[in-house]
Amino acid sequence: MQEINQRFHYISDEGLPLIYGVGIGFGGQDYFWDARQRKENMLVLQMTLTGSGQLKTPGATFALTPGKAFLGEIPGNYQYFGDKWHFLYLEFSPNVRQWFPQSIQVLTLEKKHQLEIKNLVSKLIESEVDIYLNAKLTFQLVLTLKAAIKNQNLDQSPKMLKVKDYLNKNYSNDFSLDDLAQEFGMSKFRLIREFNSVYQIPPMHYLQKIRINHAQELLWLDKEVQFVAEATGFSNANYFSKVFRKEVGMSPSDYRAGKEFYRH
Repeated sequence: MQEINQRFHYISDEGLPLIYGVGIGFGGQDYFWDARQRKENMLVLQMTLTGSGQLKTPGATFALTPGKAFLGEIPGNYQYFGDKWHFLYLEFSPNVRQWFPQSIQVLTLEKKHQLEIKNLVSKLIESEVDIYLNAKLTFQLVLTLKAAIKNQNLDQSPKMLKVKDYLNKNYSNDFSLDDLAQEFGMSKFRLIREFNSVYQIPPMHYLQKIRINHAQELLWLDKEVQFVAEATGFSNANYFSKVFRKEVGMSPSDYRAGKEFYRH
């Protein structure tokens, strides 16, 4: 049974990510949602206030105790239910989904994030908001949730912060994924999985982007292409140029020459 809720309707969504609705509700003996059967097209965040609910997925069942939340797309392959379950929820436009790699995820939220979400729901329940304020609040919450997910993933895979630091410090050295996995005493498949889970990018792709960023800085200082390739860990200038063009959209020589444009 819903205690209180608020819905937002606009003549045009202008393609913006938006909060469709918010609410505070209670689960009871008849409270049962099968996300496979729901007809809406959206993303939902539901956070437990008191009591406990359950989230059932094909692979596991999770207890949703106070401070825990789930973020899932609707329709989706999961069910959620609970008796004496007090919660709040936010419903998002489907384009918010682009910032969250998993279709369903359980979150353990820090106190500061819980308070931020509670305050936002209270604010939205009490007042109407225009489309631009709605979009602004949606972006802010997306950033909060992404930070919470990153922190949670780091707690589960603390070694990945050391891997990232290693890549940042050793980008100028030429090494392979096998070398990196050996350095941290793990299989390359586990390394890829855990690093990607925390940072949403495979480790060697992250290394490539770090190298290209440093290469851009050196090219901006008028360093020669061969020097830049060697200084950023590439095996040769030809391979460096190929990767640089793919990442930046132009050759290193054109990028280096293009800085003249900004001098006038």
